[in-house]
Amino acid sequence: MTYGPTIRGRASICTWDLQFRFYDNQQCAKFIAAFMEAELPGADNIKYEVIVGDSIELDEHWITIEGGVWAHNLSTIAKLLEDVDYKEMELTDERTN
Repeated sequence: MTYGPTIRGRASICTWDLQFRFYDNQQCAKFIAAFMEAELPGADNIKYEVIVGDSIELDEHWITIEGGVWAHNLSTIAKLLEDVDYKEMELTDERTN
């Protein structure tokens, strides 16, 4: 019995949807480039939406991945996000500069 989509003869029993946002367009672009390069089978329905902020609110860059399969793809996506996320040591407090 197959519980999910079959890829190369193997069925996934895990299906998922994932949505997250960036406040920095460059981070978002880096993630999308890395995601496209990874070519994850069963995680190829990606959507991008930007909600334009104003002088107070930042722009929001939303990524939605729908109909994903394979738990391993979630792990890979988490690693891609970690690679483009700011690291604590990379952040500088502009108030002290």
